[in-house]
Amino acid sequence: MRLKRHIAILASCLAATFFLRTTNAETLTVSALFLLNGNGIALFVYTLLFMAVAYTGYWIYIREKNF
Repeated sequence: MRLKRHIAILASCLAATFFLRTTNAETLTVSALFLLNGNGIALFVYTLLFMAVAYTGYWIYIREKNF
């Protein structure tokens, strides 16, 4: 898999995580999203979960495409 695809998956998962967090946040500053109440850890975990789903979906797509 090419580096561009890895970067695209990472960027889209980070964007989804930030979007979901900012819709429920009281503030829209990026520093507050990371520093308040352990949000940095939560954002990291959610990004990893989204990436796991994205890579699994991509793996299934490639497997089905080769048949």
